[in-house]
This record gives sequence, C-alpha cells and structure tokens, in this order.
Amino acid sequence: MHALADEIEHARLCYGLASAYAGRPLGPGPLAIDRALVDPVDLASVTARAVREGCIGETLAALHAGVRAQAAVDPVVRAVLERIAEDESRHAELAWRFVRWAVAHGGEVVRASVWAELGHASAVHTAAERVALPGDGWVDDDVRGEVELTGMRGIVRPLVRAVAGV
Repeated sequence: MHALADEIEHARLCYGLASAYAGRPLGPGPLAIDRALVDPVDLASVTARAVREGCIGETLAALHAGVRAQAAVDPVVRAVLERIAEDESRHAELAWRFVRWAVAHGGEVVRASVWAELGHASAVHTAAERVALPGDGWVDDDVRGEVELTGMRGIVRPLVRAVAGV
C-alpha cells in the first residue's frame, strides 16, 4: 500500500510542477479501466507483469529520475525528482523480492516467464517524445538511451540472473 500512496504523491507533485509551468491548474483526466481485469492471474503471468512493470519499469524509472534530478536547475524540480528516484528504487526492490519468491515457489514455468519478459522488454525500450524547458530536469535522447542501456545491462539482467538463474 505504501507504493500506491507514493505513486499518488508522485502524480500530485508532477501535476503541481506542470501547473506551475503552464500557469494554470492541470490534473488527470478519465482513466480507462475497461480492460483492467482481463489478463490472466496465474503466478507465471503475474510474475511476468511484475518483471515488466516493477523490476524493469521501476528500476529504469529510478535511474531516469536520478539522472534528471542531477540535470535540474530548479531546486523544487530537483527535490521532486530526487524523491521520485528514491521511491521508485524502493518499488523496484519490492518487485524483485516478489519475483524471487515467485520463482522459488512457481518453479520452471515461472522462471521461463521471467526470462521471456526480460527478452521482450530488452527489445522494446525506446525513448519517449521529449517536450521540455531548459534546466527542467529533462535530458537529451542520447543520455536517456544510455541510462536505459546501462540499467538493463548493469542492473536488470544481472538481477534476473540472480533471481531466476541461468
């Protein structure tokens, strides 16, 4: 539940920054949930999602936020990004602990789902469109690509090997 509360706080902080930059209040729009409960809920599928969203997504999010915090000129932006980096690191750690437990209890089927997800994720990471103001904590596409490559090679893959074995 702490991770969920963190994500809500991240959204609040980021909408606050966006509102300040825009000069008007901004906030979330409708959330489409029509397909939210259609995916399988067996241990292998849930573990694959934890790898994608938690282990990989949160690990890379923490790295990106940390790099962006270093690039930020505005101390408020820097503080928000530092907070997000710290929180995302904790979320990634939680996901890695879950995946370790799932592999230990789910055996080869779960282990295979972890490896399949890692292979899929390695092939699809691309940089998002960049819309930024100078010094706002955004970095160029080359730096962002290097962060992703470093994170996948230096953190995610070794941890998958440690958790799921090779």
